[in-house]
Amino acid sequence: MTQNMDSEFSRICNMIDENELISFDIYDTALLRNVLNPADIFDLVSLELKKRNMNITDFKKIRVWAEEKARSISQKEDIQFDDIYKIIENKVGKTRSKVIQEIELSVEEKFTIANPFIKRVFDYAKSKKKTIIFISDMYLSKEFICSLLKKNGYNGYFEVYISGDLGISKASSNMYVFLKEQLNIDRNWLHIGDNYISDYINAKKVGIASYFYRKVRDRISLEQHYSLTYSIMKAIQINYSYTSEDIKYWERFGVNVVSSLFFGFVNWLVKHLRGKDNVYFLSRDGYLPYKIYNMFKKYFNDQLPEAKYIYASRRSYQIPSIVCTDQEQGLELLTAYSNIFGQKLTLEEILYNIGLNKEAYIDLLKEYGIEDIQHEIISQKDRNRIKEFLKVIYPDIFAKCQKEIELLIKYFEQNSLYDYREINLVDVGWRCSTQQAIYRILKKKTNGYYFGTAYNVYDDIKNNVKGYAFNLGRPLRNASKIMDNVMMYEFIFCAPHGSVIGFREDGGTVVPILKEVEQNNYLYKCITFIQSGILKIIEKYLNYYDYLNDVEIQDCLRDYVKFIDEKKYEDLVEFSKLTGVVGIGDTQEVQRYVLTTSISEYLKNRRKIKEAISKNLWRDALILYGSLTELKRRKMSGLPIITWSKKAIFLIAKGLKNPRRAIQYLKRFWDRFDLLRVRK
Repeated sequence: MTQNMDSEFSRICNMIDENELISFDIYDTALLRNVLNPADIFDLVSLELKKRNMNITDFKKIRVWAEEKARSISQKEDIQFDDIYKIIENKVGKTRSKVIQEIELSVEEKFTIANPFIKRVFDYAKSKKKTIIFISDMYLSKEFICSLLKKNGYNGYFEVYISGDLGISKASSNMYVFLKEQLNIDRNWLHIGDNYISDYINAKKVGIASYFYRKVRDRISLEQHYSLTYSIMKAIQINYSYTSEDIKYWERFGVNVVSSLFFGFVNWLVKHLRGKDNVYFLSRDGYLPYKIYNMFKKYFNDQLPEAKYIYASRRSYQIPSIVCTDQEQGLELLTAYSNIFGQKLTLEEILYNIGLNKEAYIDLLKEYGIEDIQHEIISQKDRNRIKEFLKVIYPDIFAKCQKEIELLIKYFEQNSLYDYREINLVDVGWRCSTQQAIYRILKKKTNGYYFGTAYNVYDDIKNNVKGYAFNLGRPLRNASKIMDNVMMYEFIFCAPHGSVIGFREDGGTVVPILKEVEQNNYLYKCITFIQSGILKIIEKYLNYYDYLNDVEIQDCLRDYVKFIDEKKYEDLVEFSKLTGVVGIGDTQEVQRYVLTTSISEYLKNRRKIKEAISKNLWRDALILYGSLTELKRRKMSGLPIITWSKKAIFLIAKGLKNPRRAIQYLKRFWDRFDLLRVRK
């Protein structure tokens, strides 16, 4: 369990030890629904009605109105399910009303699950030989509720009491009074429930010990407006992550933040791959989609092609593919790089990636006036000079690439890439350079399916790529959001194994040469936890696939987009432990996701720090720390020492949970300093 859950479990168990009769509320306590709001069940009923060609306009409104109407005319404290449907019967007819009633019950059953946390509490109470009852303010029948409890593992309790059956409720306290008399209770009684008034205050009023169990959906911040598919996915996430034992930060991150993104992507993917005869997932970014695809394949049986996971990387495919291009294209490829995240390219790195010994070219380097092969290639002039040098040694480059491509072709043969008329590839995307290399080597049509494709996809494959979140840079909203933090997306697609830097032959079989280019073992542990959480939740999503198969792209992206934008302190701290790399081959410079520095250092070097964080792998991610004393020692020219409020001291001492708001607060005192742009 997490520390908070473990503490809560201990508190409840201590209370159970002190009492003889233990009662549990049912919905939102012992049982949970896999929707965010109970009324979302009515939307699901509407979907089922449409499937049966019983499209009743505004069924949800009718259902809500019928319940309100039934309550308004009832002489009792609560109503029964049949009372609601007698009202609906007057609207839609007796036969249809009966069918709808049965559909609602089946949907309730399908979307109701046990609360693992409360189930553990229940089992503890059983182990202590306590008398256990369930009591609920609910219109559903006792018979139906008992069937749900049994289905979800609650066995060995004494009795179930439902307000709809009894006509009295916890909301009025009358159910507690009635049960004390009915059961002749003269012993200690503990009630556990999620409604602060009905389950906590009202129980206490009649002398019953009570524990307020906060609803799991109230334990996180939720947006007010959401679709039905988002309601299902989000409820599944929080019902798992806030009730399960031993769930760590990175598993919760996988569950709550990015599982919907992967579900949406692979759901889109399988729709495109139906009827195809092959699909190849490219390492490393295709690792998790490959695993999820195989989960979908079980659901779709024989409608999808068998998948293969093949080892690939830009370095191991692009450089050998130089053999298949002219010299000018080859030189462009060797000297291409992006400095968006501080990637640096040097001649030393180029030679190293090709596999050429720099010592063999000392005299030639002098001839071309290249004194420092570690000099960063920045300007077009630098690049042109390096190209001129590479032209001279191009025969050596070509010979190295020729050896590599022979191994690569044999690897393709091992994996049957030559057996199909056209090949289907899956990868994370962007410019699709690996697909281009495969296309040039195989000399056959290759179709690429990606999370996203940039506007500048290579011309020779542009017509054969498809992107999920954005395709060829459109829609611009998605493309700009994702590409502004592209390394955060590459992070979640990463595999828990090293990058391919080449191939070698082992006993007649070609195998990849893998290297941990990130130089961060902790990163691989985090990835393993993330993927574990995602795979567990994908399995739960698939139980509701009929309701999620048309999930919108924006619903799948929204949680991660929000996560990246918010930059919460807890998340920044966890990401500050990670590093990554940008570039081709195994000589990349290690980069950080989050910069951590003191307020004092920031005040001295704010422009330099702003430039640095703009190249973080999590762009503009910054943690500031510092003490009140440190700040007071700062001599502000023309500014007096200020008196610090408790709020300012708290923000600094505890770490800045929201840098923008905190710094806006501090700026009231120091207008001279441009602190507002720590985060864009």
